[in-house]
Amino acid sequence: MILNYLPLPLFVLLLLAASIGVLIGVWKAWKEGYKLQAISYSMIALGGGEAIIYRIFRDLNILANDLWLIVPLAISTIGIAAVLGGISNYKIAKNDEVKKNRFMRGVYFFSGFFILLGLLGIYLFR
Repeated sequence: MILNYLPLPLFVLLLLAASIGVLIGVWKAWKEGYKLQAISYSMIALGGGEAIIYRIFRDLNILANDLWLIVPLAISTIGIAAVLGGISNYKIAKNDEVKKNRFMRGVYFFSGFFILLGLLGIYLFR
């Protein structure tokens, strides 16, 4: 994790505040009628909760043998949330040409970023 240097209480406070902020976004998206976007935001907040649970279990050495189960669960939750967020944002932007172009530039940027990241990983770990 990138935030490993933080002490446990500060880490929990930081991720809890971020998850609460995301849940406020869930409430606003649900209120505006963007149900799929609200579901993807709530899954991101759930991923933050899973990161808190992982860090607490790791630092307090609870269920040390079964700790590896939390990481793939958190990664898959965030991955599914990203796909659902992309679908919902496309549904929002498909009728507006400016929003659609901005959305497609974002898709191209992130696709290129992850392709380059994969190529870098292949180069470094071959």
